Amino acid sequence: MLKHFTFLILGLTFVFLTACQKPTTDSFESIIEAYGVSPDKATLFIKRLSDDKVWMYNSKRAELRYIPASTSKIPHTL
Repeated sequence: MLKHFTFLILGLTFVFLTACQKPTTDSFESIIEAYGVSPDKATLFIKRLSDDKVWMYNSKRAELRYIPASTSKIPHTL
């Protein structure tokens, strides 16, 4: 279980770092598709705190509101 979680974290870190280095939608779409996720259902927002530079992918989806998929975590968080 821990091995799979570590692999997932490393994979997502790679995706985010690659998106930061090449902030074009084409490169991000191909990376997301390689992980089996539809680019239509993905969004990414990165803000560099040092100079407030922002990278965003799929801003239209980021503006939409969704209900939590796992509501059981809400009471545990509170």
